[in-house]
Amino acid sequence: MGFDVEHAISRLDEVRGFCLRMLKEMPEDKMDWRPPIDGADPTNISEQIKHSLDVEHGMASHMLAGESMEAPDSGHDYFASSTWAQVGPAAELKARDDLMAAIQETAQRTTELLRKQPSDGWDVEIDAGFAKKTKAGFIDMLIDHWWYHVGQIGYIQRLYGDMSFG
Repeated sequence: MGFDVEHAISRLDEVRGFCLRMLKEMPEDKMDWRPPIDGADPTNISEQIKHSLDVEHGMASHMLAGESMEAPDSGHDYFASSTWAQVGPAAELKARDDLMAAIQETAQRTTELLRKQPSDGWDVEIDAGFAKKTKAGFIDMLIDHWWYHVGQIGYIQRLYGDMSFG
């Protein structure tokens, strides 16, 4: 049995839809709220969204459209969400509605690119530098990545007192 593109699209739609519902119901002023932690640099909800959008955009561009992937400056922590939040199509967005629109636009682009892929290309192995997986494996990783950051958003919400999603 080969990779089920429509199932992957459905799973991406599910996690993005959950994220959009969370964002829609949260107060706008909490998008940039950071927990007060001494000696740490926690990310905020806006950075979590920007990071997730940039990873999806980069993965879709590189693995589905064959474009090169943009990496952040070497002076930043490569694995920090706040680093990736400074690059990509959502880097300059501030307002919740703009970030929500970016999620929807990115979803549409990724869905179109997924549907254009040849059915026999999902088992092709790709070396992305940080991981070596099949194209299908990277799509599964993208879905898991979104869920991870939706969980982070829920945790940040709990820290500022919103228990509605956690």
